[in-house]
Amino acid sequence: MEKIERIISIFDKKNGGLLSEINIDNIPLPVLKDIFMPPDDDHLMIDPQIIKKKHIKSLIPYLEKSMVFDFKSFVYSVDCFKIDD
Repeated sequence: MEKIERIISIFDKKNGGLLSEINIDNIPLPVLKDIFMPPDDDHLMIDPQIIKKKHIKSLIPYLEKSMVFDFKSFVYSVDCFKIDD
């Protein structure tokens, strides 16, 4: 059976390289959909969602307190992957 995993991917703006991934499976899908408002045809929010400053206030309660967003240096996105159980 396939399971969906959601992560925050952190990319370096200078070279586009992936720096880190943070699992956010603790954030319920309805909450993520309220934050990012994906199109109706993406009901499982499979497509990547770019995290913007306006999203941070809603995401912070679900993230580690040490998480700091630096939008000058990094690009953040919510990505979705299918994994095998």
